[in-house]
Amino acid sequence: MPTNTTLARAGPIDELIDPHYPAPCMSGKAAVADGMRWLFGLMKSLRFEITDRFVAADGRRVALELTARHVAPGDRRLAVPQVFIIDLEGGRLSRIRAYQPYGPGGAIGVMLSITRSGRRLRRLAEAMRRGAAAGSGSPAQS
Repeated sequence: MPTNTTLARAGPIDELIDPHYPAPCMSGKAAVADGMRWLFGLMKSLRFEITDRFVAADGRRVALELTARHVAPGDRRLAVPQVFIIDLEGGRLSRIRAYQPYGPGGAIGVMLSITRSGRRLRRLAEAMRRGAAAGSGSPAQS
């Protein structure tokens, strides 16, 4: 069963797609690391119970049917059914895609909506600051 330690040993992951994250499509090691920091910072504990697994004949792709059993703030216990499709390169995880039999709703959906809106507002504010900084280089009119 994967644990936090197992994930840490897996090394950098190139791509992670999971609708439970504020950025559902993370491409590049920095983006995936940001998503992992968010997850590990949010949840009190993470556990994955694997129900079934399928390995491609060449061993480079694995499908895991599992239940993610996490403990959220306030000691709320979550049981999230998922399927992970994992690509392996050189013995390490290179890409993970998560699929759920539902769209995130309830408290998780609200939390993700708020988090995503906040991130969009930060990006907009940063773009506005960059635009204002670019315009501030012109000489003042007399």
